[in-house]
Amino acid sequence: MDVVAQHFINYLSTDKAIAEQTLILILMLPIIAMLVVSARHILGLKSFGMYVPIIATYALATLGFKIGLVLILYLAAIGLVTRYSISILRIHYLSRLSLVIGVSTIASLVFIYILTIIDPLAAYAQQGALSIVLVISFAETFVSTEIQKGSRTALYLFAETIVIAVLGSLLIRWDFMRNLLLDFPYIIIVTILLNVIIGKWKGLRLSEMWRFRTIKKSTIKKV
Repeated sequence: MDVVAQHFINYLSTDKAIAEQTLILILMLPIIAMLVVSARHILGLKSFGMYVPIIATYALATLGFKIGLVLILYLAAIGLVTRYSISILRIHYLSRLSLVIGVSTIASLVFIYILTIIDPLAAYAQQGALSIVLVISFAETFVSTEIQKGSRTALYLFAETIVIAVLGSLLIRWDFMRNLLLDFPYIIIVTILLNVIIGKWKGLRLSEMWRFRTIKKSTIKKV
């Protein structure tokens, strides 16, 4: 199995097939998905579902941690300001979101322009288009949640999604993990078993253990 898998990866990573970086990003997808599941059922981080933490992870991994995080926070703020600015128009829900996306797109172009002035050879200015689209989608989800569920819930989910995305991006950029996937690509099959195990998790989440720590301490004192 090692020989077959390695031959397959070697073929895909040649110039005639898929670039090594692209191959790593594809192989990392089930692992990042499992990270989102683990964060939900073991850590207790809810996030914006499954899709948004994944796209936020890839945005941070491809744009770079600092630039990606600043862009996410910047566009989320722009989206929120836009949402409240257009509230007086009394237009349909989807029209509001479309306006938010339009303003966020213009804001992202301004962001890129400023970055290219600072560093004209920056890779994200040349190859980060898809990543920026992902960040805009993240900002749109944040604004959509804020409209539907309120600011408090949206901010909690936003923060928890960022935590997962940061962990995921560190995992993608970890040399050990990248080399492991290239040497043993079939290891992603293990995620199937782990997903089943995590899916049957019935214990307390870490966030719940922290929340109920005072109750546990008082119970121990009474005993």
